[in-house]
Amino acid sequence: MAFFRCMGVLYRYMVAHFGAAWSAWWWSRTAAAIVRLVHVLLGVGHIAYIYVDDLLVLVRRRDDWRVACLLAVFFSCLGLPLSWHKLCVSQRVKYLGLLLDLANCTVGLCQEKLSMFRDFVAQLVKGAKLDKKELQRSIGKLQWAVVVAPPLRPWMSALYRNLNAPGLAWMTNSPEMIHRTLNCLSNEGVIPWDVPGTGVRAGMQLRFVGRSNAGDASRWRGWWPQRRSSLGFITWSRRRLVVSKDSHTVARMWEQVLRDNPMAECRLKWLQLRQKNRS
Repeated sequence: MAFFRCMGVLYRYMVAHFGAAWSAWWWSRTAAAIVRLVHVLLGVGHIAYIYVDDLLVLVRRRDDWRVACLLAVFFSCLGLPLSWHKLCVSQRVKYLGLLLDLANCTVGLCQEKLSMFRDFVAQLVKGAKLDKKELQRSIGKLQWAVVVAPPLRPWMSALYRNLNAPGLAWMTNSPEMIHRTLNCLSNEGVIPWDVPGTGVRAGMQLRFVGRSNAGDASRWRGWWPQRRSSLGFITWSRRRLVVSKDSHTVARMWEQVLRDNPMAECRLKWLQLRQKNRS
């Protein structure tokens, strides 16, 4: 358990809260124990999956309600907290943001995920600037979306490259401030600390002096320009990103995929294999 002290009082966490080092271990072992108990209870003729706290149990259609009632009573006896509004007995269920259609052996995106996917692709197609944090969140959500279309997963690399690529920041200032900034350069052309009054931050690397390539940074230390000049710095701390050409190309391809397949569905291969084996 985790303890912490505040104002001379020692406190102990009574639950495995999110972020604690032991939480993942505790809940993964608890989930594994629950699945093993389900196997013992139901015996043969079922498949059980669990992801964190989301349980999916596949049974024969003739046994669906009997098994559902048995599991509900069993979990209640164990004292497991149940989200009753999420319980569902159907051949078409929503699981982990995916829509499983066991009758037609397809898996697709639920409406919320599909709308998010389309909105994000539309923004990329427009080619406008995107907030870096928003792009990062959208890429994380797209990892779920490409589950239904594995051939699209390699194209995610264009978005990750767009997210992590350095940008170019320009600073135009008086000769005195340009001189002060250049005197802060390291031998590698990196600014080791923030330069007050210039907007230049620690970690930026000099790339251009005016229209000229900076080259060896040491030759610019002590330089005093005759008039207002501009410096171009490579930076990794941009808040807004320009959609790259590769990201735009990928977005156009995904737009076509969504147009050809509005429900973004694919066949459940493992169910197909089972059906072939039975035949």
